[in-house]
Amino acid sequence: MFSLREVFASVTTDEAGIPPHIAVRDQSPGLVELWPLIEPDEKIEIEGWDAPFDEASETSPRLRLARRIAGTVRTWIARGDAVGDGDRRHAVRPGDILVLVRQRGALFEAIIRALKDENVDVAGADRLVLTEHIAVMDLMALADALLLPDDDLALASVC
Repeated sequence: MFSLREVFASVTTDEAGIPPHIAVRDQSPGLVELWPLIEPDEKIEIEGWDAPFDEASETSPRLRLARRIAGTVRTWIARGDAVGDGDRRHAVRPGDILVLVRQRGALFEAIIRALKDENVDVAGADRLVLTEHIAVMDLMALADALLLPDDDLALASVC
């Protein structure tokens, strides 16, 4: 896609051409697993008065997926699968595993809870709102001043 000159020019000002992508560890082992979709159970009609407000059932696809992820991580750790390169090779530890989610929502919370239930050390969720941190606010003000040179207020807030 980026081999087209128009596309390449739209994302960079580098005139030297497209730099090649060179994998740092192209000989390292890796694993990709495709799991079947977890379908929801049959829905049972519940009267509005009896329905829970925001409680997830124990058989919801989200909780079953979180438990499966946690169980898989626990299995990797228990088996002592080796990770790393050369003399840095070691048995897999919780810090070697990164679970990526699209957003921090109910699935994210369910995965953390399931990992803790499996006694897997997990960093958890930091509660810092990034844009409310003073250093980030200063950098955003600097970006405003650089991007909007006529904005005297943005420049003054940086100084």
